[in-house]
Amino acid sequence: MAYYWTNGFRYHVDAEVAGAEVKRIEQKYGVCKPQCVVDESQPEDAPLHSEFEWDDAVAANEHRLEQARCLIRSIRIADEPTGERKHAFFHVATQPVKGYVDRARVMSEPELHRAALEEAVRYLNGAKARFDDLSELEPVWATVEEVAEKVL
Repeated sequence: MAYYWTNGFRYHVDAEVAGAEVKRIEQKYGVCKPQCVVDESQPEDAPLHSEFEWDDAVAANEHRLEQARCLIRSIRIADEPTGERKHAFFHVATQPVKGYVDRARVMSEPELHRAALEEAVRYLNGAKARFDDLSELEPVWATVEEVAEKVL
């Protein structure tokens, strides 16, 4: 089986090496959990060792950044008048803005709105790539493609 990295992801280890190592870990434990990968990668000669931050101070800060991202993504607001809870912030990646922006601002500024749509389409295309073998979802992917063509 040939392994490849997802577009946009950069790792030092070749995808073939990483895929084989994750498969080995899965076979060893019966399932591959992130903690198993970390544990198996601790020895300096482990195939995936270089992909992890082993300096605890740096790793701790990276962990806090991920916690902050999770916190921001978890904040909701009540939509008026329905009261439906919706994300309060959108992640956008456009110049000069790259980060989380208030929902109302994204909806009112065309450049940010378009950036949010582009991010949504990238996210949905990632889901399609991940679940493409599930033929029951084919109508969903067709709809995603139609929407992407209309808005982008």
